[in-house]
Amino acid sequence: MAAIALAGANAATALIAADTEVKITFLPPPMKGTISLGVYDKSGALVRSLCAEATDKDFVVGLNGLITSWDGKNDAGQLLPPGKYSVRGYTVGDIEVDGVAFHCNDWISEDDFPRIREVSSLLLSPEGDLIARARTVTNESADLRCTREGETRPLNIPILQNPESAPGEIRLREPLTADGNNLREPTGSSLAPIPGTEKIIAAFRGRDRTVWVIDATKAGTEVKQFSSANELLRRLTIPAEDPQPTQIVACSDREAIYLLARDASSETVRGLALEGDPNPDGSSQWKVFFSRTIRPSGTFAAAVPFLGTEKPPKPEQKFRVRLLPNPLFKDAVHERYVRLGIDPMGALLLDAEGLPLRGVTSSTNLKWAVMVSDGPKTLRIYQSDGSVVEEFKARKLANMMSLDAGTYELKASAD
Repeated sequence: MAAIALAGANAATALIAADTEVKITFLPPPMKGTISLGVYDKSGALVRSLCAEATDKDFVVGLNGLITSWDGKNDAGQLLPPGKYSVRGYTVGDIEVDGVAFHCNDWISEDDFPRIREVSSLLLSPEGDLIARARTVTNESADLRCTREGETRPLNIPILQNPESAPGEIRLREPLTADGNNLREPTGSSLAPIPGTEKIIAAFRGRDRTVWVIDATKAGTEVKQFSSANELLRRLTIPAEDPQPTQIVACSDREAIYLLARDASSETVRGLALEGDPNPDGSSQWKVFFSRTIRPSGTFAAAVPFLGTEKPPKPEQKFRVRLLPNPLFKDAVHERYVRLGIDPMGALLLDAEGLPLRGVTSSTNLKWAVMVSDGPKTLRIYQSDGSVVEEFKARKLANMMSLDAGTYELKASAD
């Protein structure tokens, strides 16, 4: 049976067979927190994470401390070669992590909001609220209802696109179908051709039976409104450098429209209302009363221009922290480097060799996470699941103590 190395002892050494379970006993540091424990080879590389964010209940309580075991294998389940291995880790106390902001997706402002990555279509409720049909980062559908007051919430009742609706369901106003310059009502009936258009790519009924269209002309994209008698009432020219609209919906009780526009890297849903009378050339004064934009966040480099910082944040590969002194180890090293990693549950802090210390966020499906120094004791963490960038501030990173469970010599099996 292997000798047991106790925390506080002078690197006790045990001889164990490779096919024998190793019992490890240690004294945890005298502080409240969770325990992370790892096995390291003689070069200092982490070869096995024994536990992370464990509590006293995850160990056997013995007379000489807490007890756990190691089977002599690495994290891949492979038996390690003979040699000396040390077991050490940390007790990690409370680390303060506060959410600061959401970036790159104006739709998302709360943790529990659907993580939409794109809006696929626009519709209107009978009350004139915008209904945005979207896709999430997990490729699920999500319907959002946007009121005139600007409140946006998930729509959790069935929506229908047929002439009748049942109680608890919502009947939507649908766009006209455009085929070149030929338009059809949602019921299938055809409209008379609209003169003065070149290529209608979307159309919608507006107030007083008017028709709003997105017209792709040789000069550029224009939004036009025609009367029920096909007279041009007003137009809005979209500059070529702006995202180009592909969908339009129009309110039936006021002169207001919503446009879905895209360019190579962003997508915007914008609500526009008319102000004043049309100009002699048919142009009008417009007021933006609603705007939501989704910008690139698939990589940190793509998101940097939209983080609202004066200077581009510089990611840190590691961050030095000065640990709390462990009174059980007078000669213990009190400075460590930590780094940031991700797992299925979110972003987490690791020691320099990769031992998990503490989860710092709880977002799933992360594509990346980076840390940026915000002074000697504080980090800013940016992370993204491909739909939005979340920004956090982490403090009290040094609220932990190191522990040493001793050194063991792993000998080859007698077989």
